[in-house]
Amino acid sequence: MRNLLRRELVYQHPDSPNRLVGSPALMHLVVSIIADQIAANRNARFGGQGPLGLHPHTDVPSAHRMGADPIPGRENVAGWKVDIGALFPVPQGDISIGDLVAFRERYTDERVRLMVTVQDLLHSLRNLHPNDAFLRVKHEIEEAVRDLQGAARARKLTLVKQSVAVTVATTAVAVAAGLPETALPASALTVLGNIAVNVATNQTRYDRSGSVGSPSAYRYLHRVQKQ
Repeated sequence: MRNLLRRELVYQHPDSPNRLVGSPALMHLVVSIIADQIAANRNARFGGQGPLGLHPHTDVPSAHRMGADPIPGRENVAGWKVDIGALFPVPQGDISIGDLVAFRERYTDERVRLMVTVQDLLHSLRNLHPNDAFLRVKHEIEEAVRDLQGAARARKLTLVKQSVAVTVATTAVAVAAGLPETALPASALTVLGNIAVNVATNQTRYDRSGSVGSPSAYRYLHRVQKQ
């Protein structure tokens, strides 16, 4: 932060010296870097694949682009863009916070099972063709989604699809094997039960020095419909 102040890229808020003011683009980038570091530190302690793992997430498209899109001077790798929103439906209409918290606490096992299974899918996509990655977790995902939908019906909740895009960077092994450049012409559609999941080829910025469980392995962009 001192460097940003010295370079006059930000300035202290006149009414609150502890707050910094800067352009939205710069602040998105700073927050992205901080989120990366927080996730990396936590994953170093607890692992990045389990329910305690953290992964960078934003609902601001510009912040997602600055954290993932290729830029000159940085190494880029081939990857996948996966829409997994259908796997994580949300309650429709107005719902009280108390009811939502009660649902989360009562059905923690179902939620964690689905979350871990989807993480397994994203992890597999780093090294495998999408058809193979989905085949590996198909049964587990279908069972986990069915359990969560059953839990929602038991609580008389109507679930609707949201849009969650995940950018998955492939490993050097996958790129050397021709993935994903030659794996798909443009995009593919995989159906798990009655749920459609889209996978498209993508170019993403990636730090190869990161470990398999590093937060830069995949990034989420949560597109929420807003009125």
